[in-house]
Amino acid sequence: MGRGVDDPPPLSSGRPHSDGREKMTTKTESTVLGESILDIVINNGRQDERVGGSSLNVAVGLTRLGNDVTFVTQLGEDRAGALIESHLAAAGVRVASGSISKRPTSVARAAIDDRGDASYDFSFTWDSASVALPPSVSGLLHLGAVASLSVSDHELMTRLAAMRPHNVISYDPNVRPALTGEGAEAAAAVERIVALADVVKVSTEDIRLLYGAVDLASVATAWILDGVGLVVITDGANGARAFARSSEVGVEASRVEKLTDTIGAGDAFMSGLLWALGSCGALQRESLHQIDTDTLARCLRIAATSAALAVEQQGANPPTLLALTERLRRDDAVDHARRYFAE
Repeated sequence: MGRGVDDPPPLSSGRPHSDGREKMTTKTESTVLGESILDIVINNGRQDERVGGSSLNVAVGLTRLGNDVTFVTQLGEDRAGALIESHLAAAGVRVASGSISKRPTSVARAAIDDRGDASYDFSFTWDSASVALPPSVSGLLHLGAVASLSVSDHELMTRLAAMRPHNVISYDPNVRPALTGEGAEAAAAVERIVALADVVKVSTEDIRLLYGAVDLASVATAWILDGVGLVVITDGANGARAFARSSEVGVEASRVEKLTDTIGAGDAFMSGLLWALGSCGALQRESLHQIDTDTLARCLRIAATSAALAVEQQGANPPTLLALTERLRRDDAVDHARRYFAE
């Protein structure tokens, strides 16, 4: 990639589809493993049902950006499961065989406060022994929050470890105390997954819940020493920092035109980051270890813009490739004009 942070974004060729996705010249194959949840959102006394779950949001986000996505999840044969299946089908996400069973679909109640932030109460179902990973997985494998719930399942962990030489693995612990736990026990589970990962995206709140008040850079450094190629730490409106073996970069949060809510912001950041890395050819283990500062800064900028677009929408609603690239072009033009007139 080798672009500076203010140059135009890397774009695919081709015309937009009718659903707003630009046609990619080549599609990145991705498999996402993790939770599907029906969110019951309570905001200003109004109750709405929305399809969610961090892993599901990343699967949808990657698909909207042009990836060919298989989603390994767990759904029940119930109304909530049917709503989620319909949402995934509309987005173009392929649900892996074996993801639907007699178990009830997970549900979460999300209460939105005056700042647009969400707090969650989960009724969650996950059986790690029944995870239906396909016999073979090509390209990227993304692991969501429930990966840390699966570390006690020896067979699944052995399978994931065997996949590492052949797949780039990304991971977002997305720590939710009611779901994943917190503190030392949760940290140990997260670290077992981190040891398998090439890209880890974690929030400052995640780190606080796992380790308490620690130096953020020290956590990133420890994970890189464990073999992670890239660690990205997000901090909401304060932006994000990325740590790699050969570079370290910080970026500000992208401009938000109108904040609606923050549901799915981190997931849109994750899908934007993975798409950006893939677009510049850096979504490979060797490339991640050698990524340069300019490329890393640009990828972070793209991810932050993806998150900004998501928080302008209601619920978890990651951007299409067309929307993302149009916003990047506009922001680049605005930044250029500000610098020109300031001189």
